[in-house]
Amino acid sequence: MEFVQNLLSFIVAIGILVTVHEYGHFWVARKMGVRVLRFSVGFGRPLFKRNGKDGTEYVIAAVPLGGYVRMLGEQDDEITDENRHQAFNHKSLRAKAAIVVAGPMANFIFAIFAYWLMFVVGIPGQIPQIGEIIEQSTADRASMRANEVILRVNGNSTPTWSVTNSELLDAVLSDDQINIETRTQGHTVRQYRLIVDNQTVLLDDNGLLQNLGIKAWQPPVWIGEVTPDSAAEQAGLRHGDRVLAVDGQPVKYWSDWVSYISARPDTPIEVEIRRDGVMQLVQVTPRAIINEDGKLIGRIGVGRFIPEEVRQQHLSEVKYDPVPAFGHALIKTWEFSALTVRMLGRMIIGQASHKNISGPITIAQYAGLAASLGWLEYVRILAIISISLGVLNLLPIPMLDGGHLLYYVIESVRGGPLSDQAYAIGQQVGIIFLLLLMSLAFYNDFSRLLG
Repeated sequence: MEFVQNLLSFIVAIGILVTVHEYGHFWVARKMGVRVLRFSVGFGRPLFKRNGKDGTEYVIAAVPLGGYVRMLGEQDDEITDENRHQAFNHKSLRAKAAIVVAGPMANFIFAIFAYWLMFVVGIPGQIPQIGEIIEQSTADRASMRANEVILRVNGNSTPTWSVTNSELLDAVLSDDQINIETRTQGHTVRQYRLIVDNQTVLLDDNGLLQNLGIKAWQPPVWIGEVTPDSAAEQAGLRHGDRVLAVDGQPVKYWSDWVSYISARPDTPIEVEIRRDGVMQLVQVTPRAIINEDGKLIGRIGVGRFIPEEVRQQHLSEVKYDPVPAFGHALIKTWEFSALTVRMLGRMIIGQASHKNISGPITIAQYAGLAASLGWLEYVRILAIISISLGVLNLLPIPMLDGGHLLYYVIESVRGGPLSDQAYAIGQQVGIIFLLLLMSLAFYNDFSRLLG
């Protein structure tokens, strides 16, 4: 079921973003008087075809990993005196550049609209309260403390963990120190300066927050829904029980609780709980089951529960009126675009891990997770992927839009087009680069799956 959800979420996401990108090329090409022969979403065998009244063939193809707009004059089309003015290769450099750049620009415009929508509706999130500082970490050396709420990073407000992570990443990419302002539970404001000794380590695939030594606050472990006739029900566990310890070991996080149970199939464990203010000991034996990976694990049959008052205390929202929201959407899109460029630059010079590159499998997992969390989170993922596609396509690499723009710049400077041999070499370089990039992305995907 999870695989199907991830696959469908991925196909919808890529379908939307490819259509947006190609429509950018299509719309500007039409405005420039170029005849568009085919508008295809996807590659390979056509699943759906329709000839429009405008003479364009509209196609949905079998492989949803891209698309293209086929224009008159791009290949060995017959160019006559009658249709010469509609041929792409007979347009001015300025017109051709506008058509090429329109695809990535459409992705950025989509991201602006997505962020605007989110800001108007309101983006909920968890307040950035620190749960734990890892010993001997960057945060520990700066004397940061648990239970404080991060208010600002380098002077920028951080109402939620999502915003905090973005600001921290921007700070690490921009400088070798991070200024963090926090508020204690007694509402005392404190200032910390984190010295970044090794940016390469911080930017590996373990996550920036973890690498800085900061763990986000998590709610205590409360028992939610108890499955009928489960090990938990037979042991007497109830909805609302707070788990304090298991076999004498304190339980702080839900993930710790799940891991402990999973590792002990058919093994009795002693659970210390608090129920109605009274401490109790409960004996429960996790039942052995085979999980999706074919591994034997333990299950007791309970869900997670967070009391509403606890949830509300740790929620925040980023929301603006429609007009200010547009300005914030522009800024957010620009900031994330610049962040993506800087991250790519760091990966090229070896200051960030290549494991940050994700392929379709990881993107599908994120898309599926986002879809399960609601439409607003799905829109956020669409905005992020759209910006990434826009930036990637503007890289000056043959086969990409940025490569074509590079050709036009060279042609403008030298006063004439490059030779056929130069174009052929460029195409080969572009194909090799894209194959290497795709191979790395798939390698990272499978490493995460198997790791």
